[in-house]
Amino acid sequence: MNHPSHKPTSSQRLAGRSAIVFGGGSSGPILSNGQAAAIAYALAGAHVTVFDRLAERARQTVEMVLESGGSADAVAGDVSSPDDVSRGVAACAARAGHVDILHYNVGITEAIATSALTLEAWNRVFAVNTCGCFLAIQAVLPFMRSQRSGVITSISSVASIRYTNIAYAAYSASKAALNQLTLAVALEHAKEGIRANTILPGLLYTSLVQTQLAGQYADFEQAVAQRSGKCPMGFMGDAWDVANMAVFLASLEARYITGQSLVVDGGLSAACG
Repeated sequence: MNHPSHKPTSSQRLAGRSAIVFGGGSSGPILSNGQAAAIAYALAGAHVTVFDRLAERARQTVEMVLESGGSADAVAGDVSSPDDVSRGVAACAARAGHVDILHYNVGITEAIATSALTLEAWNRVFAVNTCGCFLAIQAVLPFMRSQRSGVITSISSVASIRYTNIAYAAYSASKAALNQLTLAVALEHAKEGIRANTILPGLLYTSLVQTQLAGQYADFEQAVAQRSGKCPMGFMGDAWDVANMAVFLASLEARYITGQSLVVDGGLSAACG
C-alpha cells in the first residue's frame, strides 16, 4: 500500500535554518531515512549539509535536494572519527553561519546470537550507533549554546524498547543507549534553548531493508508481504514517515517537546507483549 501524498511539500517552516544530516546517503535505489530527512529539511526551507561515509552517496543526496529546489552541500567522513565529525559540523557552520539542526541517522546491525557475539562486533556497533552520535552532539553544542537555540534529533529503533525476535543484542543495546544519551542532553541543555528528541522507527521499507530481504529470501515479494503483515496497519512505513516527524520536531510547532522518544511504527510496539 502506497501513500504518495505523505511526501513533504515545499514550505518555509524552517526558513533560514541550517541542518546537518549524518548518514545522509543511501545504499540502494530506494529512498533511505537519511536522504528523506535531507530532502524534507530542504523543502521546509533549511540549508542542509549531507554527511556520509561515502562521498558519492552524499553527493547523490545533494543532487536530489537541488532537484527539489532546496539548498545543500556534501561532506564525506567517518562518524567514529572525532576529526571527521568536527569537520562536517564546521562545514555546516561555515556555509550558514550557524548550526540549527543535528539529525543523526547512522546505524549498523550485527545479527549474531548473544552467545556468539564478539567484543569486536559489540564495540563496532556502539562506535557507530551511539558513540558517533555523542561526537556529533559534542561538535554542535558550542554553536547551539552560543546561539541559545538548536534541535537535536537522533534516529533510534523500536528494537531499543521491544524484543523484535531478531538476535542483535548489540544493536538493541546501542539504540537504547542512544535514547538515554539524547534524553540526558535534552535535560542538561533545556534552559539554553536546545531541544533533543529521539525517533524510534518500526518496520520501514528502505534501501537497506530491500537489500536485506533480497539477500535472505528467494521469494522477494512474499518476504515483503510477510514483513508488511507484521505491522498492525497492514503495511510498512517508509523514509518519509520518519522525515516528516523530524521536520515537525525541528519546527516551532514542537517548541515545547524535548527529552522524548517518539515512536513511528504503525502501532507495532504497542501490539508487542
